[in-house]
Amino acid sequence: RGLGRLSVSRRPAGAACCDRRRRSMAALARQPSLVRQGSWDDEPPQEEQTWDVFIGHSRRSAHAVMLAEAIYAYLTARCGVTVWLDVKMADRSEAAMEHGVRASRCFLAIVTGACVNADRPDDDPAGNAYFRRPYCLKELRWAAEAAKPIQPIVRAEDKQNIGTFLEDAPDDLQFLGGIDFIDLERNDREYWELGLGKVGRFLAGRGGVDMSEEVQAPLAAWFADLGLSASKIREVMAFLCSDEMGLTEIDELLDLEKADVARLQALMPKAKQKKLREAIDELRKARRTATGIGANVAAAFSSLSLRVSAGPVLSSGGGGSATRVT
Repeated sequence: RGLGRLSVSRRPAGAACCDRRRRSMAALARQPSLVRQGSWDDEPPQEEQTWDVFIGHSRRSAHAVMLAEAIYAYLTARCGVTVWLDVKMADRSEAAMEHGVRASRCFLAIVTGACVNADRPDDDPAGNAYFRRPYCLKELRWAAEAAKPIQPIVRAEDKQNIGTFLEDAPDDLQFLGGIDFIDLERNDREYWELGLGKVGRFLAGRGGVDMSEEVQAPLAAWFADLGLSASKIREVMAFLCSDEMGLTEIDELLDLEKADVARLQALMPKAKQKKLREAIDELRKARRTATGIGANVAAAFSSLSLRVSAGPVLSSGGGGSATRVT
């Protein structure tokens, strides 16, 4: 899982994300201009590129379009993952789409049902459903032929409609019904983060995407703040980020079963076990605070397009909780 390449430092959990943003902005500032094809001067032609993820969706669904672009933004900006999304591509021809599917590690299918197409409101809404769109079906078949891992995604409000959606799927794509769909809710931040965590686990697991440095670094930094050695951090991370445990986010430590917390403590030196319990208690307090005063603070910063997260600030001088802006 590439844990040996983690660069661990005693920094706040959001520092790695901030560093990536600064590097990205600096890189943008150095770019003289976009070439006519819509890619950077030093990028290879689109037909020679590869990607981590291909996002398939029906552009006739406004909800699918918004969800696809939100997932794209999360994966590229926050996880450092390369993504093929039609509106971001200079070449959107059928040949380019097929290359995008076959040149990606995995496939995210945003499944939506009947809807009104704002551009063509007189069209039959049923014909705008994901499994009714010819190109959506082609993309799925290319992915299946190339043995690409496929992960279906639906909006939270469509979770109860998955069976109905699958009724439109052709016989050769009915196997998708045997995959657990991930449901996402953009209007509930906590639920949104939970769903994106599941997407991240799919990418790092069946998807075969190396997300260890981007996604796991904040979690590793959290344990570095407990004063663990680099070798012990790698051991702890190998346990927490294994396929069995599947952790990618610091807050997910609160969702561990008691037996798993005991296994985690057993990996740590006795002198650090008490500090781990105290740090988890601080996380729990921070989560409770986020539903009260912290929620108002988060809302205020949200209006400034900043992301606020609560987490432990631990040092050799003691522990505490603070609101972090990343």
